[in-house]
Amino acid sequence: MDDYLLVLGLAALPAAGNFVGAVLSETLNVSERMLSLALHLAGGIVLAVVGLELMPEALAATPACVPILAFVAGGAFFVLLDRTLGFVQARLNLGEKASGPLAIFSGVSLDLFSDGVMIGTGTVLNPALGLLLATGQVPADLPEGLPRSLRCAGRA
Repeated sequence: MDDYLLVLGLAALPAAGNFVGAVLSETLNVSERMLSLALHLAGGIVLAVVGLELMPEALAATPACVPILAFVAGGAFFVLLDRTLGFVQARLNLGEKASGPLAIFSGVSLDLFSDGVMIGTGTVLNPALGLLLATGQVPADLPEGLPRSLRCAGRA
């Protein structure tokens, strides 16, 4: 049971970082330049975590084509989801204002779900790897909460 709680706790850390970023955007006046710098920092952290920790583990798998096919399938799923949302918006005559919250919710949900799966899988394989992935994702998800909160408040 302790392993289960460890996986859940580590997988919940990116959501906590995202929430803290949203709270910070409500209390601080964040300029567009600071927001851009924060998002570039988040992108760099994510690339470092994937490039240094995940890719060597994934490519060390016996059939190396499985992680590559999973990556391609994830990209295809994203394209399908994007087209489906566009179709629903066009079909229901939703304007840009009505689709904003749906797009934000979908983006946050997919981002945090994929972070949780990545951290959970890493924790099951090696708890130290899960902790490393979680501590890498928290500072990356903190600035990701900033623009979402600004868009929801109508300030972006």
